[in-house]
Amino acid sequence: MATDDKQRILDWCSADSDVRCVAEDTDPGAEFTLGLESGGAEVTATLPTGGDRLVLRSVVDLAQATHPAGSGDLAADLVELEERRPGPVTASLDPAGEQVVISTWIVLDGLTKHSLLTAVSDVHRTWSAVLRLTGATTEASATGVRATEVVGVAGEEADTP
Repeated sequence: MATDDKQRILDWCSADSDVRCVAEDTDPGAEFTLGLESGGAEVTATLPTGGDRLVLRSVVDLAQATHPAGSGDLAADLVELEERRPGPVTASLDPAGEQVVISTWIVLDGLTKHSLLTAVSDVHRTWSAVLRLTGATTEASATGVRATEVVGVAGEEADTP
């Protein structure tokens, strides 16, 4: 079944959509890992071995951040941002404070082209909001770094200006 899910995602990304598949990676703990791109955001789609959820992640590298545009407390600003995000989208500062990991998931029995494109769009919008919040540049954040799972609080959000 994982092969079918992977092939459907590849088909949707090759069709006329805003999401492109730019890499296929191997991971011993995953059925498959795909590198997707949407509007400059690199999104990793991973189906963990034996898992029932496709996990989508993007990373913002803070090494080149010019200045935080928020309150000065990035962790608190991320919690506030996360509470406004749609569905299960999280934005969490890694323990070292060097990256913000943005993630969401799709339950496989609900995996459709619409659910995939919506989830990637939600990650992309959150990625853009984190860039604005931290002052990081697109070039600095597009590191291709694969992040470990970070658990956070999810909530709803309207578009962030």
